[in-house]
Amino acid sequence: MSSIMLNEDCNHFIHTRHVAGIQVGINELCSFIDQYANTDVKDLLFNVNAMLAFFPSKSRENAIDKYLRLLKAGKDMDISGTAVKTAYDIFVKQNLDMYKIWIERSRYNGISPWISIRMNDIHNNQDEGHFLLSSFFEENKHMRRVTHRPNSNYFDNALDYTFPEVQEHYLSLIKEVVERYDFDGLELDWMREVYLFKIGGESEWLKILTNFMRIVRKILDQAEKERGHKIKICVRVPYSPEVALRFGLDVLTWARNGLVDVIVPTARWATTDNNMPIDFWKQILDGTGAIVAAGIEILLEATRANPKYNAFNSLETARGSAYTYLNMGADKIYLFNYMDQPSLLSHSLEFNSAVDKRNYHELLITICDLETASKLPRRNVVTYHDIAAPGLRNGDLLPLCCSSPNSNGSMIFKNIRIETGPINKNLKRSLVLGIDSKRELDSSDFDVYWNTNKCKLVGIITLSAPKPNCKTYKFKIECSEKSQEAFPSASIIEIASKNIPFSVEWAEILINYQGC
Repeated sequence: MSSIMLNEDCNHFIHTRHVAGIQVGINELCSFIDQYANTDVKDLLFNVNAMLAFFPSKSRENAIDKYLRLLKAGKDMDISGTAVKTAYDIFVKQNLDMYKIWIERSRYNGISPWISIRMNDIHNNQDEGHFLLSSFFEENKHMRRVTHRPNSNYFDNALDYTFPEVQEHYLSLIKEVVERYDFDGLELDWMREVYLFKIGGESEWLKILTNFMRIVRKILDQAEKERGHKIKICVRVPYSPEVALRFGLDVLTWARNGLVDVIVPTARWATTDNNMPIDFWKQILDGTGAIVAAGIEILLEATRANPKYNAFNSLETARGSAYTYLNMGADKIYLFNYMDQPSLLSHSLEFNSAVDKRNYHELLITICDLETASKLPRRNVVTYHDIAAPGLRNGDLLPLCCSSPNSNGSMIFKNIRIETGPINKNLKRSLVLGIDSKRELDSSDFDVYWNTNKCKLVGIITLSAPKPNCKTYKFKIECSEKSQEAFPSASIIEIASKNIPFSVEWAEILINYQGC
């Protein structure tokens, strides 16, 4: 059976406990880790920084010192600053090293502890004077990746790794956490943010990051000798090997040279990516010793065109993603932003989502057991790639515009691919299409096929979240092949209009799901 790697970001714990009014002491710190005991979470990755470090760092500006400095100056604190009061209370007033306690408690519970470092975090970079902005960032505008023109998007302000000072800024933090904490692995999170070089130089400067990775590996090699145990390296990277390379991340070279142990292809943030080529990753990494953990985000969105859903993954959609990727060969499932919620409804999007405290434990014990997950309700939703290297375009599946038949009456079929993993034929299954049209459609308006089998329109249904705003049409899926025990692991949907044009804005396959 596979297992879960779970990322805990640098301010989630202190923020949620602060908002919930929870006094954090040694018991709360330990119980936070204990909730993951006897689940499929076998690796906990503790992120320690954004621009600021969130422990009393000496190598870079940290949130606690900045909070005290601003407080002393009589400056008002926004929510970021006041939540840091909890970190101050933990680290300074109580003299408890939160991460050290978590590392020890993780091992006590049979969970491998990691430290995660965000390699180019630029949260709130366009909000001048924001608490989360570091002095290094504010004082070194010439080291940002876009200086040749006015800024036009969020990523223009990311730091440029061609500057040795930027590399050293992160190497010094890595050296500090290695000296301070005894962990099993170090994660370099290149997805916060993956825009690492001046525009147009990404391919030219591949060697810069490969050399950086070699330096990190040497630091850990020395630490291994001192600690007497292996220290692994994990990297979070874009969804495909090609896109990673176009950003300047030569992941295959890293793997071939023993510089990484775990590779996490993933979306950035806007949506879980349900179309990552995990099977291709596995093929090209064969023989390197590196394993693949498929990254699943908490958000789920069908299309970048006029997004209007902004929904969290449900238990069923998260299970669908994990089941698919495990069947494609993923060694582990990596959950990002799937952090606990101590209060029931701290955010409206969390209600009945995968991280709703009423669903959280079930999520952590069911999504990595293929035999269990194969029998439970799951949803496989078409999403999109939420990140593209400079100069590349994403071929998003949706929205899919279906035109009226051409002048000679021939219908124009369009295709949608939905990865599902194998579907046992004894389970209920349905196809659901969210369609935007001038009027409500019926079976005389379109033809729909699933893997060459014609689908029968059942009617309009109402989905539970996540769901689109347009009408959702359910189709019965049948297969004429009686010899197979399971449906193929990928579905090709063909759809054409018989009459008026319409747009497909949502597509998914429901498996063993209520109402399917």
